[in-house]
Amino acid sequence: MAKLVGHVLAVVGDTSAIDGPTTVASANGLGQRNPVGAQTFDDAGNLVVYVAGVASVAAGDWVFYNQVGTFTMVRVQNDAAGGGPSQAGQVGVAMAAVIASCWGWVAIFGNVTVANVATVGAPTASVALYRSGTTARLSTSAVAKDSVFGAYLVGASVSNVGPVALNYPFVMDNNTL
Repeated sequence: MAKLVGHVLAVVGDTSAIDGPTTVASANGLGQRNPVGAQTFDDAGNLVVYVAGVASVAAGDWVFYNQVGTFTMVRVQNDAAGGGPSQAGQVGVAMAAVIASCWGWVAIFGNVTVANVATVGAPTASVALYRSGTTARLSTSAVAKDSVFGAYLVGASVSNVGPVALNYPFVMDNNTL
């Protein structure tokens, strides 16, 4: 995983680091170590934001993060699976399994190689992404009202893990593209 860099962080470490209480086995036991909403670059030039976790999030999952107040993740769902107006807004890729009662990093700009993406074949150019029928996974299959703007598959995905380019991705519900 990439190393975080930046002078505003309380703790500098890996983007795969998870902060949480001692009661969570996968966490460091130190609690929240940075302000939620803090943004910084990793050593590869990718921009990440520090957010609160939610149950069942895995590294590479696509998540919404609330930019007002709590900065809490919500796993992405498609429109048909109940991801309607409540699932519109900023999207990113979880860099670790940031479970409930923990905090960690979500990539929002740059290139991520571990994104949860379903595709058929190897793309020859950047390919648009859409919310899929699988929670926390995007797909290259076009689906009405499920466009994810600012996220593109840039190489073949293998076992639903592929490289993506992020440019502050977001979802607008009720889009007609």
